[in-house]
Amino acid sequence: MLKTKEILTVFAAASTVIGASVATTLYVTNSSTDEIDARSGDGSGRIAYNLSDAFFPCRDHIQKAIPYKLRHVTVDSRSSRYDEKDNAHVVYVDLEVIEKPGSFYSKYSYSAQAVCTVSAASNEITAFTVRKS
Repeated sequence: MLKTKEILTVFAAASTVIGASVATTLYVTNSSTDEIDARSGDGSGRIAYNLSDAFFPCRDHIQKAIPYKLRHVTVDSRSSRYDEKDNAHVVYVDLEVIEKPGSFYSKYSYSAQAVCTVSAASNEITAFTVRKS
């Protein structure tokens, strides 16, 4: 049976190894300072860091702007992009709009495309257009 002194020695050694491993990983990846800088505003002026961050305000705006029911809302990830010059995400969204509620007939629906420009600094929409396809 292990004695108290042996248990404390094993616990101290394990804690030291784990602590050193975490510290080394953070130092090598430099993720600890990147995460802190990103949350505190490091001067890059970006809140929305990727396309998915920019999609959500765009989706909410589409639901308010189009008075009809939407059957499909799909992000066109090939066309969507980050515009470094304007510090904004340009999000292309393909839509299927149903004009007559309760109907699944294709004669009462149409395809459309929405283009949202979402500011990466404030995550707010700066431009929005919808056109039938």
